[in-house]
Amino acid sequence: MRPAAILWDYDGTLVDSAVKNRVVTTELLRRYDPDIEKHLPAALQSVQAYRDAILRWNDWREEFRRELGLDDARIDEVAARWSAAQLADPLQPPMFTGLRDVLPQLAALAPMGICSQNGSGHIGLTLRRYGVEQLFGCVIGRDEVSADRQKPHPDGFLLALEKLGVRGDEGPILFIGDHAMDVQYARAAQQQLGQRGINARVVTVTSRFGDHACLNSLTGGDLCAVEPEDLLTLTERL
Repeated sequence: MRPAAILWDYDGTLVDSAVKNRVVTTELLRRYDPDIEKHLPAALQSVQAYRDAILRWNDWREEFRRELGLDDARIDEVAARWSAAQLADPLQPPMFTGLRDVLPQLAALAPMGICSQNGSGHIGLTLRRYGVEQLFGCVIGRDEVSADRQKPHPDGFLLALEKLGVRGDEGPILFIGDHAMDVQYARAAQQQLGQRGINARVVTVTSRFGDHACLNSLTGGDLCAVEPEDLLTLTERL
């Protein structure tokens, strides 16, 4: 069965953004500690440490609280400045090898959108850089959803369906992400649609395109894609 929509996470799914996000996070913390390099939290001391820290938490606020030592007020400040800081940083995250070939084939099957906690302006620049912006009908980023309704709250997912003109019961909805929070997010959206009387079937796919060990057994996803080409096979099994 052809999917009714294909929704994507961005960081760690479409692009390997760990290097850029670690730099941006460090720069945001400089506001509170001008000598931040001398006092880096363990989670920022290497790219691998940053990747590992991300996987430890299913709530970004809890991650910032536990890993970076920020209180709620500073978390709110960092969140408010995140999108601008992403645009100000010149680093461009690499798109995972093979995706540029697979994305047009998937877009031919169903409308596609992106649901992310990153800034939609930065995401748009990245999509344009790789020549794939036209394949996505919408980008729902941090600034399109209120601060207290970010993932795993399903508001962004539901907004993406609305932007794509998808009710939710026309066929399976594929959500592709690299984190357990993405699975929670998609399932919360399915539950919310059900409460609206819409019999939606949301299928979660855990991507393993990067070096991080994000297995289905860890995320609880329905399916797993080790390489981008696997997504084409998986859509045939829906």
